[in-house]
Amino acid sequence: MISDTGGVVAGYSGLESIRKLPSFADAIAFVPIGQKLVPTIDLVSTPGIVYLVNNDWTQLEDDYRKLQAMRMDQVFDLVTQDFD
Repeated sequence: MISDTGGVVAGYSGLESIRKLPSFADAIAFVPIGQKLVPTIDLVSTPGIVYLVNNDWTQLEDDYRKLQAMRMDQVFDLVTQDFD
């Protein structure tokens, strides 16, 4: 996942939508609740990792596009703050 926004994570309201993707296999390393989500600049600042697996290449691509189209405020409940 790639974040273009920041804030303090208050929950994962969009995780259920991700889990419902037909190709969803696992999600790990999500920013813990109460911790800062920062804009992604490298692997260390990624907000989480989602694994997609499917024998149907079309479905896999479709799910990947849906995942990439999700904004971080659709995945995480964020309390925004100024990041200088």
